[in-house]
Amino acid sequence: MKNLRRFLSLAIVAMFLVSTIFAFGQSLQPSQKCIDTAKNLLQQLVTYVKNSGSATQTAEVISKFISGSGRTALINAFNQISQGPGAAQRLKDTLGLDTTTLSSLLDWMAGYQDGSGKSWFVNLVTSGTDAALTNAATDFATKYVTTVGDVYKAEYQLDKINAAILAFRATSGDYKPLKYVEATNQFDVNTTGLNNLINLLNGVLGNPVQNQQNTENIKAAFQSIVDAVNSIANTDEKLGAKALLQALGLLYVESAPSTGGGTVPSTGGTTAPTTTQPTQPTQPTQPTQPTQPTTPTTVSEISKQLDDVISQGKFDQIDDVVKALPSVLTTEKDINKAVSSLKEVTGKVAAVLSKVSNVSEVKSVVSGLANAINTVATNIQKQSLSTVEKTLQLESLKFETAGLLLKAYEAVAVTPQKTEEANKVTFKISANDITSAISKASEVISGAQAVTNSAIKKSLNLAGVSVAINAPANKDTSIVLEKDAVDKIKSDSKVTNVLVVTPAANIAVPTSVISADKVEIKVTPKQVSNALSQAVDVNVVVGDKVQEKFDKAVVLLLKLNNKISDESKVAVYRVSDGKTEIVPGIYVSTTNSFLVERKSLSTYYVGDYNKTYSDVDSKAWYYKNVQLISAKGITDGYPDGTFRPNNNVTRAEFAKMVVETFQFDTTGQAVSKFEDVKESDWFYSYVATLYNLGIINGRSETKFAPNAPVTREEMAKMISLALVKAGKISAGAIPTYTFNDSAQISAWAKQYVAIVVENGIMEGRGSSTFAPKANATRAEVATVVVRALVK
Repeated sequence: MKNLRRFLSLAIVAMFLVSTIFAFGQSLQPSQKCIDTAKNLLQQLVTYVKNSGSATQTAEVISKFISGSGRTALINAFNQISQGPGAAQRLKDTLGLDTTTLSSLLDWMAGYQDGSGKSWFVNLVTSGTDAALTNAATDFATKYVTTVGDVYKAEYQLDKINAAILAFRATSGDYKPLKYVEATNQFDVNTTGLNNLINLLNGVLGNPVQNQQNTENIKAAFQSIVDAVNSIANTDEKLGAKALLQALGLLYVESAPSTGGGTVPSTGGTTAPTTTQPTQPTQPTQPTQPTQPTTPTTVSEISKQLDDVISQGKFDQIDDVVKALPSVLTTEKDINKAVSSLKEVTGKVAAVLSKVSNVSEVKSVVSGLANAINTVATNIQKQSLSTVEKTLQLESLKFETAGLLLKAYEAVAVTPQKTEEANKVTFKISANDITSAISKASEVISGAQAVTNSAIKKSLNLAGVSVAINAPANKDTSIVLEKDAVDKIKSDSKVTNVLVVTPAANIAVPTSVISADKVEIKVTPKQVSNALSQAVDVNVVVGDKVQEKFDKAVVLLLKLNNKISDESKVAVYRVSDGKTEIVPGIYVSTTNSFLVERKSLSTYYVGDYNKTYSDVDSKAWYYKNVQLISAKGITDGYPDGTFRPNNNVTRAEFAKMVVETFQFDTTGQAVSKFEDVKESDWFYSYVATLYNLGIINGRSETKFAPNAPVTREEMAKMISLALVKAGKISAGAIPTYTFNDSAQISAWAKQYVAIVVENGIMEGRGSSTFAPKANATRAEVATVVVRALVK
């Protein structure tokens, strides 16, 4: 039924001569598939007319309708249907249809000549050869691709148009929105058929149909067709309207009592036979709806239904399965099981989301999963867990949600025109590509608005509103945005990223760097032995200058070759100037990838990380955090293979950890305030950077005390201010903690302790004390930094 729904929704647009087609201008070369599909579409119309019983007359009256009143009637109908809230946008999302392209299509149909001097349609029907049909289809496809600006998109749309017409022609009068009464020679809206059709369309186009205003607009659109064709004085044009609407499968004929004639005279003395269909009932009966699948009541049932629809290729039914997930998760008392179940289902969906071809359905899937995520987040908040435990659960879901959104953007990515050489492929992004991508991105992000938890909503900022460009190439890839595309991006203040989708990685470049008359994003695959992901080298060229630094982080989603079971055994590696280092990255199980935020670019890949420490027991409370902080490249052990978890951390060491964790730029940083911080010191740039950011001060006016142990309240201040500077949290916390030693917390530190406690970054030593003046150990620092990394 859902496939039928999709076909019928597309066929509504097909009634307006179904297409994004044909503004004129410089031609793009269509693919052979585009030509073949266009040929099949034209062949459908030609064959239908040939079988009508009076091919020449029928072809002539269709041509007269298109060339005359038909153009106005169809344009008016489109304008009528596109007036409601969101309707025009939804139609454009479905087929890219707008008034300009519709007008161009009608102009093409009326004006195309094959050299014979006759109407293209008449000639094809009466004496056209296969070669003539191919020529017409080639011209048809060329103008289609030129307007769409995307060969792959054109292939998809033409294929859907063909399927829509076939589906509509196969339906009975129960779904025909229009009727023609032979006895009165008048057209009318087939109310029952139209209502049946709208019922089927609910859930396919979403808001444009479910919204009452848009429902009325659809009815008004068909009424405008009726009014337009009934007002046609020219008999031939009126018969042309009837023949064309029948050919498209949108009209059923209410036959007049037999008079023995069977023909209707046309202007000029020629006759055109009435192409009758089997007698239809006066009021079409309500169609029988298919039995709905049993609503699942457990996660395992949802998972099984999901496996079934995926294995059967019924990707359009995924959203139906996902809709049951929130209510099922509401009843799950074991929060760990709820979280793992949510991740399992979301991961299965994300793996096939690109096969959900309709952007409205992608939005519906995202909305269903967002509701499920929100349900689990609410349940986490209700648990009798510490603030730290709740925070870690929620922050983990935040990254899973961000991964899902990036995957959804990937599913609706626009594939631009490309030119390919032996070792390089270039994708040139047009303003039309950006327009389409913005429309789709708006749909995707609107599907995620169900998330209300403040921690998880940060995922919307992380993924942003991303215009997604598909660059499916396993060679040196260049994505070029010329001035018109750059201007289009800059014209929409809601757009935050340009997301480049490649087989190895997705790269979200912030729009703040998209400027000048030309921007080029270069993605080059590299070979690294034993890597767990394809290595990619990424560069952004603005104008003619490579961008060295970014004001906002570029987000990379590095796609893993296989699933991993332990994040602490895997690391993200950065290669620059021949040196390899480990950088922070977060594993996102939903997309089986590592999410990396970087303010400078080079080569990145994921690889194994197997380092352990002789003095860190696997049963110790800090074991996982020590392993993670090491695998994130924040700190390392000693040359003798130890980590020394109970050793104190110096103020200089902690300054370096904070800079590495938050990727603060140390370039050109200097400080002259402190007598004990010299330019020759290894920690100079780190201390200078944090001092200039206002994150640290000295222990006196002239001393920083770099080698003194950092205290827990000093650590609280440095971490909280770093989080604020990085835009991760707000600085507005009011001290509400109830530690027994609260009075020992320095006045300057009270707010900072409140921030780290309320945000789940730090907790007390034991159940009742904070120990503000105690020195922070390496194990404690590892734990605090890991928590800060996921904010």
